[in-house]
Amino acid sequence: MAKLNWNPWMGVEDFHEELNRFFEESSLPGTARHPERSPAWTPAADILETPAAYVYRIELPGIPLDGMALEVRGTLLRIYGRRPFPREREDAVYLALERSYGPFFRELSMPCDADQAGIEAELRDGVLTITAPRTNDRKRVVAVD
Repeated sequence: MAKLNWNPWMGVEDFHEELNRFFEESSLPGTARHPERSPAWTPAADILETPAAYVYRIELPGIPLDGMALEVRGTLLRIYGRRPFPREREDAVYLALERSYGPFFRELSMPCDADQAGIEAELRDGVLTITAPRTNDRKRVVAVD
């Protein structure tokens, strides 16, 4: 009768290698090897209310004007576009990749008294500033019978 050499840890090493390959190839967002494949990222935003306007400041460093779009639909303000991945030398290897690349999307609500026709936008020093003036229609009182 032949002797069977059985090792209970036989498959663990293969599993470990497969797990390492999985995380190396598909860490989110993007991967060290393929950062341009990252899912849409969301830029940070600050929203201010002044007596005259609502001010939205969205961080978009490194994104040119032709790399973004601003859209107003009802009371929704949508900012979207793409940050291109910078191509480095072929022999360069990233040791850290913390910035987001690829498509981005941000949707913000505007209050009902924001004047959509008077919205202005400006991009300066990597910050998109959107100003929506306030209308005089701040409140409407409804009588209940």
